[in-house]
Amino acid sequence: MALASLLVLPLLASALPAEGRTMTAVAASPSDRSATQVVHVRPTDRRGVKLPQYRVVRLLRDAQCQPGSQAVIGAFRCFARHDVLDPCWLERDREHFQALCLGDPWSDQLTRLRISTFGGYPPYKGGTYPWGLRLANGSRCLTVQGAGGVFHGRRVQYGCRHNVYVLDGLHRDRRVWRGDTVTYDKSAGKFRNGPTRKIAKAFIGLKSWQPGHD
Repeated sequence: MALASLLVLPLLASALPAEGRTMTAVAASPSDRSATQVVHVRPTDRRGVKLPQYRVVRLLRDAQCQPGSQAVIGAFRCFARHDVLDPCWLERDREHFQALCLGDPWSDQLTRLRISTFGGYPPYKGGTYPWGLRLANGSRCLTVQGAGGVFHGRRVQYGCRHNVYVLDGLHRDRRVWRGDTVTYDKSAGKFRNGPTRKIAKAFIGLKSWQPGHD
């Protein structure tokens, strides 16, 4: 499983796993097949119970979790051993204080954390900005965490394959969303302007369950 980690430009994880079959996209009408589909992602239900389509592939103990996920508003950023796991969602359990973490929004593989140090809860509200994208050309792009680049005053928001990035400020005013891309030129050590790409799917993480908000 590819755990979420700090992405330092221009490096990017070389392998993004195939899009999971566990997500539910907003259905498009027959006359609206080209519209961008919004996929909401959270490995638990609203009560914090793990959804059956996700599977736990790793268990880490003595984890530290804090509010302020860099990928999903209302989720958690956690640390265990030498790993940074972001985003994570609290899991309801009678015996342990624990969380479930996803490495990317199209995966069904989870890391379960037993939390020993907890930094509190984030505001109980969600966001509408995507955690990940699938462009119309098939490329998958994931939110850049940590120190990102800037191009003409705009943050480099998503990292894709082949040194391609999508800038913040997605164009969401039409049925088909679009994103402005840049390419990182390794030899010159700078970003170069790229085309505006259509977005086929936008993966938006939902806020974590919290005790008292059932």
